[in-house]
Amino acid sequence: TLQLFYKNGTPKSEIEYYNGLIRKQQDFYANGQVEYVEENDKSIEYLIQRKSYFKDGKPESLFELIDSKHKIYSQKEFYPNGKLKEEGSLKFNS
Repeated sequence: TLQLFYKNGTPKSEIEYYNGLIRKQQDFYANGQVEYVEENDKSIEYLIQRKSYFKDGKPESLFELIDSKHKIYSQKEFYPNGKLKEEGSLKFNS
């Protein structure tokens, strides 16, 4: 695990490695709110989730695995006011 901090001691980034590859990464705004999260499966073959947030903590983009057997994902995009902008499903194709 690698942890980076802002000068004031607030977490800036946390990265978890597995077999030398990034398995999970979290970035934070200077105010402490989560800015970005990305997580891969243990084999680093596909994403489990990728999420980004506005500075106030509201979601900006949510991309999540909902069916691991068929690699089906849900994706949602939001306006800064928190209202849903668009959503859909995606299928992973290597």
